[in-house]
Parts: sequence; C-alpha cells; structure tokens
Amino acid sequence: MLKLELLENKSMKNLLQYTISLTLLCASLPSGSVLANPYNSCTRNLVGTGIDSQSASIACSQALVPADLGFCVQRINQQTGINPEEALQNCYQVRRPRELATCVRNIDRSITVTSANMIVDNCRKSLLPRRYAQCVVGISNQNTGISGEDALTNCLAAKDLAEVIFPSNSD
Repeated sequence: MLKLELLENKSMKNLLQYTISLTLLCASLPSGSVLANPYNSCTRNLVGTGIDSQSASIACSQALVPADLGFCVQRINQQTGINPEEALQNCYQVRRPRELATCVRNIDRSITVTSANMIVDNCRKSLLPRRYAQCVVGISNQNTGISGEDALTNCLAAKDLAEVIFPSNSD
C-alpha cells in the first residue's frame, strides 16, 4: 500500500513538472500574430545575416513581399558566403526573390565556378531564375566540356533560338 502511494505521488509530481515545463515553453514562444507578420520575418532574417537594423527596416518596409526578401538574403548568404549587403541588393532588385535564392542554391550545388558573385548576378539578370538554373545545370552536367562560367553565360545569352534554327522568311 505504501509503495502504491509513493508511486502515485511520484507520478503526480512528474505530471506536475511536465505541465509546468510545457506552460513555460508555450509562454516563451512568440504569438501567432508575430510569426505571421511578414515584416517581422523579413527584419529578423536580415538582421540575422548581419545587416544593421536600420538598413533592414528600410529594406523590409519597401519590399513588395518582405518575407520573400528576408528569405532570399538569408538563403544566399548562408549557402554561398556572399556578404549580406550584396545579397540584399540582388534580392531587392528581382521580381521573384525566392526563385533567385533557389537559382543560386541549385547552381552553386551543381557546378564549380570561380566566383559565387557571378552566379548571383546571372540569376538576378534572368527573367525566369528557376528555368535559368535548370539550363545551367543541364548543359554543364552532360560531359560536354562546357565550363561552369560558359554555361552561366550561354544560358543567360539564350535569346530566341528559334530564329537561329528556323530563320524567318523576311528577306
């Protein structure tokens, strides 16, 4: 009988400790509205990369999709080592910052180039960054002997190839 009471007391004590721990954990988490705020997310990501809070607040307040801007800068900085200010400048100048980050990540993982800045710059210049990354990775991974830099240049310069293959009859 004594063992049963000790066991019940111990179980209650563990349950009480668990409940208190869970309550404290929940109280320490930010509220849902803070997490859902895209400006908060943007600012947190930018400051987390080392951008000063004043520059982060200006960039996030002027961004069309602030959460995407913060994501882009954070992802490029983490994956390529490009300084955060340069990443911010590139991410701010594109219509699709998430696609820019994806483009940079996919190319950086797949090919070797002398400069990560060249990858970021070319992905930024592309109107369709995800498709551009597919082009670069695709033509450089086929044992064609094309260097990473040549693949970056060739895919960016790809204009309307149909005219080269099928010339118009306007002569």
